[in-house]
Amino acid sequence: MRVALVQCASFQEFERRLGEIENVLSQPNCVVKLRENSLVTQPKKLFSRSSGMPTIQNACQRFLEANHQWFTDREMAQKTTILLEGWRNLRFVGDQVDTLQRTVSAVAQHKLGIQEPLSPRQVKDYVTIRSFDNQNIQLREDALRTIPYFQVALEGKGKNASLEDPILQCREWAKAKTWKQLRDYLDHRKIPLQDLDELCQLAVHLDFQELVKDILITAMRSGELNPFLLDQLLAYNGPLSGQEQEVIYNFGFTESLLLQWIDQKEGKGPLENKLRRLLSGQNPISSLILGICYQDGIFVQKDREMALTNYQNAANNGNAIGAFLVALIYQNDPNLANEYFNYCKQAADQNLTSAQLKLGRLYEEGCGCLQDVHEAFACFSKAADQGSAIGQFCIGQCYEEGVGVLKDLDSATHYYQLAAQGGSVEAQFLIGSRSKVPKERFEWIQRAAMEGYDPAQYQLGLYYLRGSVVKKKILEAKHWFELAAKQENANAQYELGKLHSKSFSKYTDLGKSVEYFQKAAAQHHFLACYKLGEYYEYERQEDSTAADYYVVALTHMRNIQRTGPQWQQEEVNANWFRVEMAFKRSYGRVLDEQGHGLREQSRIIKGIIDGL
Repeated sequence: MRVALVQCASFQEFERRLGEIENVLSQPNCVVKLRENSLVTQPKKLFSRSSGMPTIQNACQRFLEANHQWFTDREMAQKTTILLEGWRNLRFVGDQVDTLQRTVSAVAQHKLGIQEPLSPRQVKDYVTIRSFDNQNIQLREDALRTIPYFQVALEGKGKNASLEDPILQCREWAKAKTWKQLRDYLDHRKIPLQDLDELCQLAVHLDFQELVKDILITAMRSGELNPFLLDQLLAYNGPLSGQEQEVIYNFGFTESLLLQWIDQKEGKGPLENKLRRLLSGQNPISSLILGICYQDGIFVQKDREMALTNYQNAANNGNAIGAFLVALIYQNDPNLANEYFNYCKQAADQNLTSAQLKLGRLYEEGCGCLQDVHEAFACFSKAADQGSAIGQFCIGQCYEEGVGVLKDLDSATHYYQLAAQGGSVEAQFLIGSRSKVPKERFEWIQRAAMEGYDPAQYQLGLYYLRGSVVKKKILEAKHWFELAAKQENANAQYELGKLHSKSFSKYTDLGKSVEYFQKAAAQHHFLACYKLGEYYEYERQEDSTAADYYVVALTHMRNIQRTGPQWQQEEVNANWFRVEMAFKRSYGRVLDEQGHGLREQSRIIKGIIDGL
């Protein structure tokens, strides 16, 4: 390896000789080293040693020493990032910032084959990404691909293109109608809305309808549309796959989007009239959006019948979403069970995955049709084959329970894994709950909890409360319990009641404790009823109220013994004796005050318990 030693007496000289250094860096197997003590040490007033940053001299020296290999050195990458931020925060003179930025730019240009110098923002992105995971080159390159100008360079598709225009290559692909590259770009890159707008305008100009459709689906998948793209959606009359219709079904046509769209149209009159006039076309999407406006009361009075009429118009024009929305309106009316089933089947036959999942449940329960678990399995399979994580989870359940298919636990595990990786919070929670590896268990449960799944939030709270698979953190446990409790999770409400009771002196608040216990008790949580009984017995000395709560707890426990799952029955059996004794104790005092003797008290209490 060739080593070039450079002697610089100052930063100014270093900057003047940067061209020489860049030439050396561009040659393979070459390293630039600064002679020891080459750079002049900066005045102490410009640098805060307490910040933990290296001196500018040492940082620049180490950076240049590493040159070709600098991004594989985690410490160097992190210190370079800190240094760039430090210059901004401490307001060092601009020529020092520019020196390191130009050096980083030279290395990046050589490594990625970029012909134009990087901007300051691009330098910062490059340094930050390179420190992302310095032990895995593929991860670093994948991370760089999330930034369009680096993605273009890494894929070798735009070395001569302007880095400030990441959509340029897409425009070239669109003009050439190079479909494979375009579709891959749209499917796997997050493209800013303004770039999608520009590309859509080009596709409209070229009359490239397939590209128009893909751009619209890409924008809606990311949750964004603007008035121009909404216009193109309403004008599109081509075919839509089931997955594409699923994206439209899940997209929220918000009041603000529709208002922006209406404001750009000419015409006078009330907003409601303009909306009706603009959405009066034969395009099924127009009928669909108008139906949503009537159902949700957007610019019009809520009108279920008008919503139903517009959804039926969309369904009659072959729109699966319209058919499914009609089915959802019919689902709560038992007299329309057959219509509910038929519209749901119409949407499912057009491969709308939400409809396939719903139809599978209808076949499984025999709602509006004869019960047929084999047809249910087939519906779930169609949804799973289209990549539906919920469909994959349902298939896993079918294999585990032998519903519509022979029981196969290996296949069940396989589909649960697919569903979890696809984002199914139920599958993530299930895999986490069953894992025997603490770290894996925690990671899956945490993943589901962060997606807002309340059973996972409750379980994560338990982990932090007990310190079983993670370090004990009461405050963190309280946070996750509160998130789950907001979703009416009775177990989380019960745990919060305990946290605010006298068991945890730091968080004692009997008012909150009783409030949470009451919320859980309203959902038939027998231990919450028991705790309320204790509160009235010991804190309020109200034996009659305490006995009422104890007997309610015993009632819920008896129902679980009759019809509850095995794990709940075991929990009930473990707690039955203490709840029964608490009831006998408090109600015995009530009967004693009423003048009943011990034998009479025993007879009355036994009659109440036997009658549960």
